[in-house]
Amino acid sequence: MRIERKSRVGIGGILFSLVAVMLALGAINSGNNLLFLVFGVVMGSIIISGVVSGSMLMGLRVRRQPPHRLRVGEPGAIDYEVRNTARFSHAFALIVSEPSPDAKRLLGDPRAFEVHIPPRSSRTVRMDIIPMQRGVASLDRVSVSSRFPVGFLEKTITAHTRDTLIIHPRIVPIRSEAIRALAGRATESTHQLRRPGMGDEFFGLREYTHGDPVRLIAWRTSARTDTLVVKQNTQRRTRTLWILLDDTAPDEDAVTLAASIAHDGTVRDLSVGLATATRGGIVSPGRGARHRTLILDTLASLTHDANAPALPWRSSGRTACVVVHAAGGSLVDAPRGAMHLEAGALHRLRSQEEAAP
Repeated sequence: MRIERKSRVGIGGILFSLVAVMLALGAINSGNNLLFLVFGVVMGSIIISGVVSGSMLMGLRVRRQPPHRLRVGEPGAIDYEVRNTARFSHAFALIVSEPSPDAKRLLGDPRAFEVHIPPRSSRTVRMDIIPMQRGVASLDRVSVSSRFPVGFLEKTITAHTRDTLIIHPRIVPIRSEAIRALAGRATESTHQLRRPGMGDEFFGLREYTHGDPVRLIAWRTSARTDTLVVKQNTQRRTRTLWILLDDTAPDEDAVTLAASIAHDGTVRDLSVGLATATRGGIVSPGRGARHRTLILDTLASLTHDANAPALPWRSSGRTACVVVHAAGGSLVDAPRGAMHLEAGALHRLRSQEEAAP
């Protein structure tokens, strides 16, 4: 881990230095011993501030512990393990910050504070943040600074350590009747209904194999045939819903609406796929929490290309599709029978409840 050190004099330090220069000129011109004494105290304070703050930072080591994923508008935290490797030097009044450009753009220049770290010990410093924008933040530096003891000179060490933080779009809870209407439009994948799986309908019987759950044994049939057999159900019915996002114009409300539909759709066990106007299908339909995270990761990293034309896109089979239009977008070609929602519908469809975590 490469560490850089630097010093910075703030406005208070500049004013204090000017006072020191004026005291020096006055003492020299007048020969007043009291002015020489005050000038010595001022210069001593500056020297002590630089030496003490610089020496106590030299023994510090910092390691970031990021959460990997956060969500716009929701509180989160980044933990830092700050270790003082010095034998005798204490570390006081520490400020931990993220100087990376992505951190300032997406997280709003967050900071964390630690009052004291004794020698040969470590502290976990928590930085509370509320992400401001979606995106993928490349965090390549961590800075620890201090103005202890006098506050005129700020000493900083910067550790070069790289982590990636994915910031998901904001999730707005959709009204129950609206998400039920979307779920009702989703079509069933009939080709899966007559296959063995974890559904509720009976499929057939097969011979027992080692490892089958005891609860699946058909005891009456087994007793009649003198062979252990187990029951099989059909594969679970899958309802598929495609979300076609108009990305021909930058519109965060459209991204938020698409993310909210995907979130609530997967919570209701729909098989949700994601497509965009300029890229076509980018996430195949799927279910569950892991697939929901995949869709939100994709939306977090979605960028707008002003030169990319809208491409004709059709969902495979008879799957349902909801089209989310961006304000100012140029998407005109959409699957027949699709439900169309403007980005402004976000406020109309929004539930009064808080978004799910």
